[in-house]
Amino acid sequence: MDNTKNRSLGLIVMMLLFLVLLLLYVVLLQPSSSKLSDQKKLAEQSELQYNALQASVNKQQEEGTGLAERDIQAALPLWDNSEQLVVTLKSLSLQTGAKINSAAIDLPGENKLNALSGSADPLYPTVKEVNVHVTLLGTYAQVKSWMTQLQQQKRLIVINDFTLQQADSGMNTAELSFTAYFDPSYKSLLKNPILPATAD
Repeated sequence: MDNTKNRSLGLIVMMLLFLVLLLLYVVLLQPSSSKLSDQKKLAEQSELQYNALQASVNKQQEEGTGLAERDIQAALPLWDNSEQLVVTLKSLSLQTGAKINSAAIDLPGENKLNALSGSADPLYPTVKEVNVHVTLLGTYAQVKSWMTQLQQQKRLIVINDFTLQQADSGMNTAELSFTAYFDPSYKSLLKNPILPATAD
């Protein structure tokens, strides 16, 4: 009888050990294997996306589509092009009816892109900036139209500050500061660089 009891006890211990091992497998090993299969699926999807992007890039290179040199230079000219900025400001004023009360252009020696990124290393060290401060007079609709058209310019422009003071007469005073960028470093990469002597 002791033998039967020992066998029963041994069988119960073996079944408990089996259940503990099964529980460990279900809790610990199975989730990691499902994570592994999920990661494999993700890797396959990433590879498919990469192949699709690569095919798109190859197609664009074959067709020669992409940004034209003139568009790139319009967005980021090789020199400060402050003369064109003055012409653009005057043109916007004529188109919208908002009058420019004053305008000031400043050419600092470096850009402030590092301040935006918080990086200690220079971010785009060859990119320079032109800071512009403008005071406008006009109705709300005129000032809004002027701002909208400024933002639709081809040149890369970032509006830094804007304030609008409304008067009882219906004429508003708007003060804004914006930054336009230029980069002389990519001139050697262009087939037909637009320089101040050849600019439209």
